[in-house]
Amino acid sequence: MFAQKGYGGATVEDVAGAAGVTVGTIYRYFTDKDALLRSLVDWAVTVPLLPAEPLGKPDTPADELIAMILAEVWAATRREPHGDMLRILIAESANAPELAARYRALVLEPAEKTLAALRHRLGGPDDPITWSRALLGATIGASLLAGSATAAEPLIPQPAPRELIAALQPNPPARAAAPEPLPSRPAPVAPSRPAGPEAW
Repeated sequence: MFAQKGYGGATVEDVAGAAGVTVGTIYRYFTDKDALLRSLVDWAVTVPLLPAEPLGKPDTPADELIAMILAEVWAATRREPHGDMLRILIAESANAPELAARYRALVLEPAEKTLAALRHRLGGPDDPITWSRALLGATIGASLLAGSATAAEPLIPQPAPRELIAALQPNPPARAAAPEPLPSRPAPVAPSRPAGPEAW
């Protein structure tokens, strides 16, 4: 409900209705709506973006591991709890900075450090942490802009993980051919507007 209506727009009554319980049941476990949000963050930080077991094999090249990691991050941000939690925390970060900081420290930074370690293996003049933040931010941002995981069509075209990696290399390789154009969509038809006093 917080993701759908926004934290400020969703009421305890909305939450109770969605859960199929009474408002009194919600208040039995949570003192207020803030406690409910804190509990959601407590749950989200227990679910890592990356699997506990290492990806790939010991001899998997670093660039392939980075692509695997980005695919895992993409998948994690398309399902619970991270897809909705990211939207809620972005909207509420000014009102609940400690919750956003906790989520960042326990969920985003471990993925960031994993990417930075692989970047260090690849070499290059750039700062691995800055590079990993850019890569992680691009992936998460694309996921958020794509809308909810149930959206029929992403709002923006999604770059493949390898294209993101190549774009953030110090000297990205030249492309062999221009990318294919996006399929054209019919122009939206504006609804008819009434004339006369009704238009106001």
